[in-house]
Amino acid sequence: MARPQQRYRGVRQRHWGSWVSEIRHPILKTRIWLGTFETAEDAARAYDEAARLMCGARARTNFPFNPMCLTHHHLLAQSFSQQL
Repeated sequence: MARPQQRYRGVRQRHWGSWVSEIRHPILKTRIWLGTFETAEDAARAYDEAARLMCGARARTNFPFNPMCLTHHHLLAQSFSQQL
C-alpha cells in the first residue's frame, strides 16, 4: 500500500519523481508555469511566492508568510512578470 503524501496547492508530481508547480491567472484563466523542483515543499514555496505577487496578502498559500524565506523572490518576480 502506498504511503499517502501531503498535497500542496499548485503542485503535482511527475511520474518519474520530480515535482512541478504552476498557478492559474485569475483573470486570464491560463496556467503559468513556475518550474520543476526536487521536492514538493520547494514547488509549494514557488507557488506561494507567485500567489503573493498576484493577490497580495489575501493570497491562498501552502505555508504561512515568512519574509526570511524569500531567497529567490526577486528571480521569481522577474520571471513571473515576463510571462504576464
